[in-house]
Amino acid sequence: MGPITIFIAVAFIVWAIIIFLNHKRTRQEAQTMYAAALRRNEFHSNEPYQPYERAYVRSYGTRVGVYRWLACLSAVITIPVSIIAISWVWARVYYLTNRPGWMTEGELVHSFALAVGTMVALVGVAAIFARRYHQFRPGTFNEEWEKEKTAGVENAGSGTPEPG
Repeated sequence: MGPITIFIAVAFIVWAIIIFLNHKRTRQEAQTMYAAALRRNEFHSNEPYQPYERAYVRSYGTRVGVYRWLACLSAVITIPVSIIAISWVWARVYYLTNRPGWMTEGELVHSFALAVGTMVALVGVAAIFARRYHQFRPGTFNEEWEKEKTAGVENAGSGTPEPG
């Protein structure tokens, strides 16, 4: 492994640690916000904390950070894979067309095809992750809290324990 590979790996590890610490900070922030809301009498004092925390973490949490991390990791993996795939296809077409000079590897046309193909692959990765994020994007805190409270009531009525 070269120094660039090691640097990229360390950067991803540090980024993952930052996401984890941000998640912990968000959970602590949920406790602070819950206590402040109780002091301001924003809701009844018998309101359970767990649904509040789950809604807070879901709406203010690190979901977007995790999606960005996964998208970047996928992009880092996609770049060499796309270059290998494009070069493989290019070589097959090159030999099938009796090796024209303008298709020789390293020529401007080849470099342009690699650049465009790699950009298409990266845009595809970004599109997949953006679609996935927006498909499952959480609502506002109030919407998420209502979902959690109704889920708690349904679970309490059915005899199944609340998730948590």
